[in-house]
Amino acid sequence: MGGIDYGLSPWQEEQIVGVTSPCLCGGCSIAITSTGDMHSVRAITDGEVRYARSLDGGATWTDGQLVENGVRWWNHSVHIIGDSSDRLYVFFVDADDTLRVKKSTDNGDSWTPHTIGSPSGKTLGRRLWAVADGSDLLHVAIRDDEGTVWHSKSLDLGVSWATWKQVSGPIVHLDWATNIQIAVDGAGNLHLVAEAIVSDARTTFWAMSRDIGATWTEWSQGWHAGAACAATIAAKWTNKVCIVYVEGNDIRSARSSNGGTAWTHETVITGTADFIFDLWSPPGLIALADGGWHAFVYVGGAVHKILNFYKTAFDAPWTMGEYVIVGAEWKTPADITAASRGANTVVQASVGVSPTHGVVKITAGTGARGTSGGDSAHGDTATILATATRTKRVDPDQVASGVGDHLYLMDCGTRANGNDLSISLERTGIVLEEGSIVQVSEVWPEMIGDSPLDVQVGSHSSPEGEITWNTAQTFDPIMNEKVDVRVTGRFIAIRFIGANASTWELAGFALKYEVRGRY
Repeated sequence: MGGIDYGLSPWQEEQIVGVTSPCLCGGCSIAITSTGDMHSVRAITDGEVRYARSLDGGATWTDGQLVENGVRWWNHSVHIIGDSSDRLYVFFVDADDTLRVKKSTDNGDSWTPHTIGSPSGKTLGRRLWAVADGSDLLHVAIRDDEGTVWHSKSLDLGVSWATWKQVSGPIVHLDWATNIQIAVDGAGNLHLVAEAIVSDARTTFWAMSRDIGATWTEWSQGWHAGAACAATIAAKWTNKVCIVYVEGNDIRSARSSNGGTAWTHETVITGTADFIFDLWSPPGLIALADGGWHAFVYVGGAVHKILNFYKTAFDAPWTMGEYVIVGAEWKTPADITAASRGANTVVQASVGVSPTHGVVKITAGTGARGTSGGDSAHGDTATILATATRTKRVDPDQVASGVGDHLYLMDCGTRANGNDLSISLERTGIVLEEGSIVQVSEVWPEMIGDSPLDVQVGSHSSPEGEITWNTAQTFDPIMNEKVDVRVTGRFIAIRFIGANASTWELAGFALKYEVRGRY
């Protein structure tokens, strides 16, 4: 008989990136390709941008490649992203105060330089942030030393860049510790947060663009009226945006399902003697393909740590996860960056190892391909065990499964009453759009396996209501990327059904759907 084993994927032991060329606090960034390969860049104290790569889910790293020399390492201006075709882009500010990008089309083996430039007559500020949307349109945002945020985009994979566009009006300068981040949602809308000083207090502003950066809304504190600072932003589905920030002694989050028109606020964690949050270290934040969210928060005290929080869905509560990075020494501000691609999730941070030197550390899970992710949205996978590892009977009264009107002992074998026992994993009560009736048309499983299995989708009118299941569709993990389905409802259910003799591992799944009405 097969068995289901949940939560077998804790976060990996943290790994040091860049032993041969440590850093102090010059900034670091990380990206993941569709194959699960991880790519890290960091700016170190002698003005170099160093690149490191892991081909085994973060377990080991090949380090030392020099991407650029002579950069302003103290400016924290370095960022790496990957596009949908696994091209890599490293952004940095050179010694001439010019923003540049280097592109790799061979998984980091070689790099081609391109120049973005600088806004006319401006000296660039401390932070930059870049993002690629699903159509490989590239965006970059940076702040000058006068408090103005600028945006540029590339329509040709980083070769040429549009004229710099000012994002709203200038906001007050915050010197070297200015934070800025940009995100793009499923409809191509851009969302940007930037920090400023208002009445001698740090606060964060938000602006958005619905026309890929041609025009921007005015800077707004309407998403939060208090003194929110150290904010990070992420977006995934159409008009869905989440901001995680520090407010007083607490870590809070704001989420919007309508592009920022209205916001819902939640407390992620309350500060105590054991939880001290660094205002100079914005959390890391990512949205997973299945609708879950990860936040990675710096926690100070006697031992410095990065603590993971997660949501299993956009409107689910925050749940505390694990301490994923720990350091007895810490050089703040700690640059926390995270990335997710398919079933792969990783976070890295700059960590002090002495008063004058530091390193970059990463951690990932140990699920499929040595990484984490999955539909539980917190680094776990659900692994289906095959016949060879089936559970044996430990007590005569324990049963394995019900087939028809019969119950069977746990060591009954692979058949019951003449029928093969199947293995299934089921999830019900899925809300894809709050307050909406949706029609699901495609299922994209993130899984590995040795034989086909059935994918069945259904719907129900309430979380506890009876499910109407549609006809199961066959999915081959080796040959197929998706299955086509057609189901409409308020709550969606899905199950994966395999024969007892098969072995498969599910790390997550994505659903393609359209809104068909309101309720």
